[in-house]
Amino acid sequence: MDAQATSREARKTVKHGSHKRIVLAILKCRGPMSDHRLEYWAERLGVTGSSARGRRAELVKLGNVKPAGVVRLPNGRPAISWRAV
Repeated sequence: MDAQATSREARKTVKHGSHKRIVLAILKCRGPMSDHRLEYWAERLGVTGSSARGRRAELVKLGNVKPAGVVRLPNGRPAISWRAV
């Protein structure tokens, strides 16, 4: 799915729900990613990075999001990659 299609899909979610739904839609549409990358996509849809991380943590507790592995951030540090279940 391309970036425009992801944005359209996420905008549909915005009309019908919460930041938690937006975060889950991003992970479903864009695939596994670190919180760093999740913040990028969330901010494009009007959700702050801090809110996106918090909603992702809630989704982990609910079992809707799970770790997918470890990736390197642009600064070289390791980070957990998250995926929608």
